[in-house]
Amino acid sequence: MAQKKIVVIGAGLVGLATAYRMQEAMPDAKVIVIEKEDGSVRHQSSHNSGVIHSGVYYQPGSLKAQNCIAGYHYLTEFCQQHGVDFRITGKLIVAVNEEEERQLPVLQQRAAENDLQGVRMLNAREIAEKEPAIQARSGLWIPQTGIVDFVQLADKLCELLRVKGAELYFHQEVEDIVVTKTSLYIQTRYQSFEADMVVNCAGLYSDKIALMAGVHLGHRIIPFRGEYFILRKKAAQKINGLVYPVPHSGLPFLGVHLTRRINGEVEAGPNAILSLKREGYQRGAFSWKDTWDTLSYAGFWKMVSGFKKIGFSEWKKTMSKTVFTKAVQKMMPSVTEDDLTPAMSGVRAQAIRKDGSLVDDFLLLRSPGMIHVCNAPSPAATSCLSIGQTIAQEVEKAINSRTAL
Repeated sequence: MAQKKIVVIGAGLVGLATAYRMQEAMPDAKVIVIEKEDGSVRHQSSHNSGVIHSGVYYQPGSLKAQNCIAGYHYLTEFCQQHGVDFRITGKLIVAVNEEEERQLPVLQQRAAENDLQGVRMLNAREIAEKEPAIQARSGLWIPQTGIVDFVQLADKLCELLRVKGAELYFHQEVEDIVVTKTSLYIQTRYQSFEADMVVNCAGLYSDKIALMAGVHLGHRIIPFRGEYFILRKKAAQKINGLVYPVPHSGLPFLGVHLTRRINGEVEAGPNAILSLKREGYQRGAFSWKDTWDTLSYAGFWKMVSGFKKIGFSEWKKTMSKTVFTKAVQKMMPSVTEDDLTPAMSGVRAQAIRKDGSLVDDFLLLRSPGMIHVCNAPSPAATSCLSIGQTIAQEVEKAINSRTAL
């Protein structure tokens, strides 16, 4: 029997972890990863705060909850086994007013439903014991949260994939996908890849890849840029771990938080504003094509109409360092504008439906011979090995049952 070929489009963490899981499950198959950039994890996977999430925020039973919780354990086990730098730190979710305080029991209940252990409420004194620079009325302590070097994780996955016989091709931007009765052909500028199965892990371009394959989507990827600042050393010394605000209900963004990263730096951020370029990490980054894709989409305008106040608030944070600083000061009153220096930005690929609603869960779609990861924002990095395992099981089942196409 001819060797089965499986192509993964995208060398972000989800793509690499999916390829790794498939190579584990089907060692006789040829696994190929193709990526348009010159290396792995050039986008969402490396433009984040490096947090290992616990699953406290996500609706019990959702794909986010299931994969985040399983992914947490898979990720920490993998890091221990392969020497990837990580540390379990725990984190505080703090309430600074009465309205936020009323949300803490909801989060605590959700943590219990998601089987998190050791989660407990803290009063102002107990918060001060853990984080003396933080002022809050009350908070929630989540032990199962940590930090990791996601770039180092990606490098290890690439290394293991090559050892197991997988092939990784860079500078290979997909230009077309042809589906026949017996195979799929992925056409890039430089060559054509034949496959029995294809997995679309293209992140910010996952909807474009799906459209190439003839999938009729009920959503479009809208890019949102998140900007970070680094705390100068004197201010950073006041923060011990991870401090988050109570998230706004109805939005998938977690708000401006403080994160002591694996390299010892403390980040503040991100905000969340519309990006006028899918990979626009710099202020002023602009693409006519990407902007038209967004502004011509009715679902975007329906979404905007429901979040005008929040959107304006986020826009002010990007236009004014003073406003951004005030957002941090709600939790850490001693921080000043001079304590914050601009750092990286990330762009989140957020799927928005035609009715304007945000897809608030991971979204996997199927088409002949393909699986499309169409919405995988945070906590996808934490969940990558779990998502990869789920996809690998589906691919193996399809190939073994001869129903791949």
